Amino acid sequence: GKPINVFVNELGRYMTLRAGSSDVHILREILGSSNYVIPESVLVEYRGKRVGVIDLGANIGISSIVLTRQLLRNNIEHSVIAVEPFHRNVEVLKRNLIGHRFTIVEGAVDHTNSEVGLCIPSNPLKGSSLIRTGSGITENRVRAFSITDIVSRFSYEVPLFLKIDIEGAEELLFKDPKIKDVLQRCAIVFIED
Repeated sequence: GKPINVFVNELGRYMTLRAGSSDVHILREILGSSNYVIPESVLVEYRGKRVGVIDLGANIGISSIVLTRQLLRNNIEHSVIAVEPFHRNVEVLKRNLIGHRFTIVEGAVDHTNSEVGLCIPSNPLKGSSLIRTGSGITENRVRAFSITDIVSRFSYEVPLFLKIDIEGAEELLFKDPKIKDVLQRCAIVFIED
């Protein structure tokens, strides 16, 4: 759908959303839940420190912004790597995540640095996936990155805040033998079901 700029009171900023897409539904879902609320004890522990945020399945950046707002309010220096395989989402993601603290990676996460099939349903309200099959679906090839490749993009070693919403491809992520090393660095992990 056509991109429109909408002021979102809860975020205190404008967001680009697309008419006829799942964007409004996802915005309401994220803002109406506590899925991405960082516990106070974690915020206190990292106040005045530097962390890295990895947003796997960034979509159009809503969860990245929600996490960033909490970190900024608590004086936690951070950078965000937002990973999204679906090109139409990346176009909007780039509009929503403007600034020096955001790095956008267009691609999927997998246990190898390779290319994978991205299944795109014909219904724009359904999410794209690396593993979904069935009627009305087209497949595009996208670049895939291992979790260790994504983590290595931080120019310094930092504790990680990891968000995973990769539409059923978690199995591929957890096949990476180095995922244990990454998880040991995590202060918090959000996994969307």
